[in-house]
Amino acid sequence: MAVSDPQVCAAVSHNFMECLKFVRGLSSKPSGRCCNKLHNLNKLAKPKGAPGKICQCIEDMSRQMNVIYSASHINDLPEECGVHLSFPIANNIDCAM
Repeated sequence: MAVSDPQVCAAVSHNFMECLKFVRGLSSKPSGRCCNKLHNLNKLAKPKGAPGKICQCIEDMSRQMNVIYSASHINDLPEECGVHLSFPIANNIDCAM
């Protein structure tokens, strides 16, 4: 398992929290704020190695909050928000890239 970068994880937490309701399957559509924040995360994923760090932070957040992501909602998220994700999101994923 990769080690989380606290600075990256703070940004991920700030941005990804807006999407938790949707990716947990608790809402049928992501909010506009979620989609805006997802675009922000994509910008953060540009530098080399950043997608793996973002992935690890999302994985750690899931574990710490005892959150299970809905696979179907995760798969729908890029289309719903009109963005190609530059980082993976899943339950128990290997974030090494």
